[in-house]
Amino acid sequence: MSKSLREKKKTKDSFITVRISSAEKDIYLNEAENLGMGLSEFVLYLLRHRKINVIEGGSEIAHAMYNLNDTLNKCARYPQIPVQNINRSISENLNRINNFLNDAGEKC
Repeated sequence: MSKSLREKKKTKDSFITVRISSAEKDIYLNEAENLGMGLSEFVLYLLRHRKINVIEGGSEIAHAMYNLNDTLNKCARYPQIPVQNINRSISENLNRINNFLNDAGEKC
């Protein structure tokens, strides 16, 4: 008698091999244990439920923000330039962008 399709889907007969450090493995084992899960169950849960938001040009944006921050720090030496106001404005807008991206990721 052959197994039903549902039973075949439950059969775990394949492997995915990933190389990680001993320290990383210990972290994942502890996290799994804290949640009352085995390591395989924990990793499968993460693979199924975690979302990764990819921002095209993200590395260029990060590099530009680093350069902007560096320039603002240099400008802070000159009291006639309102660097604190510029920093505050940039921080507020970056927080808005971050919140938007987090909200968009939760809706996916």
